[in-house]
Amino acid sequence: MHRNELPRIYELRDQLKNPISLDAYFQDFENSYASDPRKRKQFKDLESGLKKLDVDAWNHLKKKAASKLEKRNPKRGWHSLFEALNEAKGYNYLKQLGCVDIKFIPKSDVKGQRTPDLQGTLGATKVLCEVKTVNISDDEAMARKEQTVRDIHAHLTPEFFNKLRDTLEEAKGQLDGYDLNDNYRKIAYVFINFDDIHNEYEDKYSKELELFKATNHDLEIEMVFDWHPAFYTAMA
Repeated sequence: MHRNELPRIYELRDQLKNPISLDAYFQDFENSYASDPRKRKQFKDLESGLKKLDVDAWNHLKKKAASKLEKRNPKRGWHSLFEALNEAKGYNYLKQLGCVDIKFIPKSDVKGQRTPDLQGTLGATKVLCEVKTVNISDDEAMARKEQTVRDIHAHLTPEFFNKLRDTLEEAKGQLDGYDLNDNYRKIAYVFINFDDIHNEYEDKYSKELELFKATNHDLEIEMVFDWHPAFYTAMA
């Protein structure tokens, strides 16, 4: 057992209602974790991020993530689970900025009204943060599922930027809807899963994303883009 090494991962695993279901995450977890050094690195990194959350924040995120543990998409696996867990990255980003009193914002009771994920305080400034995940394209998801050969683009495509813009517009709606009086600094923290499975071209992508920021000021929100380093999926 690796519970002492990954306490919060195991707390989440304990939330499984039907662990033997084929739709359940964490199947054969101990054996695969012990035998696969890449999986060990990735789960240790995940644990490292989760343990930085205070108890209240972790309990909130754990409850949200637990609701995704048995929701496996036929093409994309447990992508919704990791979208939820990525909210810890937004929490840690606010913490890195120096924010205090960081909290997850409860879901609105108003039908149809969506809230941002996080709020905090930086000096005299109140801060809001909405965390989004941009996932791989449908074509890439199918290629990975069927293990087919495909070309990897050395540059981000117009389709990617259209999806990114749509994602940021949705984030802006959530941030603005919560902050009607424009009292907050508004941050959209976007974690990106590129079609390039090894992120081999991340240096080129980074420059293109900086240009995107410079040419999309009309969104009037602060954009933070994050992704795994090059060849992360192959690291041990």
